[in-house]
Amino acid sequence: NGVRDCADYSDECPPEIFINNALTSRTEMIKNPFFKTMVWIMALLAILGNSRVFVILCKSLWSNRKKAKSAQASSVSTVNKLLILNLSIADFLMGISLLIIASKSAQYSGQYCLRDMNWRSSGTCNTVGVLSVISSEASVFTLVCITSYRLYSVYFPIQTRTLSRRVCGWWIVCIWTISFTIALIPLADSLSRTMVNAVCIPRYFKLNTDDTSLSPLSPVVVLFNFIALIYICAAYIAIYQRSSASSESTEQRQNEQRQIAAKKMQRKISILILTDLTCWLPVCLMTFISLGRFGLPDEVYAASAIIFLPINSSLNPLIYT
Repeated sequence: NGVRDCADYSDECPPEIFINNALTSRTEMIKNPFFKTMVWIMALLAILGNSRVFVILCKSLWSNRKKAKSAQASSVSTVNKLLILNLSIADFLMGISLLIIASKSAQYSGQYCLRDMNWRSSGTCNTVGVLSVISSEASVFTLVCITSYRLYSVYFPIQTRTLSRRVCGWWIVCIWTISFTIALIPLADSLSRTMVNAVCIPRYFKLNTDDTSLSPLSPVVVLFNFIALIYICAAYIAIYQRSSASSESTEQRQNEQRQIAAKKMQRKISILILTDLTCWLPVCLMTFISLGRFGLPDEVYAASAIIFLPINSSLNPLIYT
């Protein structure tokens, strides 16, 4: 009944209830000190980093508007800034969801079992799950748009300038519409069955200790994200190769400067590919493994929810600005 009658919680929390749970204990919502610390770190990095990017880009866009530069001269820069601004908003939402998790973990510390059922069935927990899905999908869609725009601008630099900001606006509307739809569909089919863990972030794979079924949407979302991941990696490799080929055709006096720029681009592209792989490749592989009826240890859910999925939200502000 949620009232502690015994000092050791045994009336409400039998000792065996969390014995196979790698994430949660009778007293702690997140029992592993490393994961508990990482939630705070990831949350603060995502919130502070993306807030900074948001403010900088808003000032820059407002400044460009006041300067009244020609539409052609500012179009490419404006579209890039709008897409990165959109990315910062998506990643900021992930920071908010992680901050809620970290705060609740601290609030329930020492007595989590008494709050477990109320917490996991609460609107706040559902909100965390929805926000995390919206953030993840909006971030993936935005990265695909940024990558496509940069790829197009490398191969067709003149035509890129004719792309209007209105088209970019429609991209952004589509990104958020699809992301909200993906996040809200599970609500029509018992959201609680996909959010059965204390951190409330939906999982995309089956665990050894779990007897609940996954949402049919999970494999579809993971497959799309996997295809998007491969596309982003391939596109940035193509961007680097195209840029390198262009630099080789310049005059000899520009070679040194071009080589320095090429090395910087190579490092940046390597970081982009590495962070994208770190974020989604483990989740995709674990989902594909679980689809073959192989259960996974509970520890992998904790790692994916607290480290793998949020890592892009924390690092994107450093990479794309």
